[in-house]
Amino acid sequence: MRKLQVLLADDHTLSVEASTTLLEPEFEVARSLTDGRPLLAPAPRLSPDVIVIDLGMPLLNGLRCRKI
Repeated sequence: MRKLQVLLADDHTLSVEASTTLLEPEFEVARSLTDGRPLLAPAPRLSPDVIVIDLGMPLLNGLRCRKI
């Protein structure tokens, strides 16, 4: 069975690392990013099952990314 693919974006490196460590046994973490802007290019190409985005990132946060 294929693992669900997750894309992570959080400006706190420790949060991304901790989330990746927690998720990897059950999910495939396709990519983890520390800003929402670089998320825009790979998201459509990777077509992940779930995108987890921090709501408090300074440049492009989870609220502004909701249309991707």
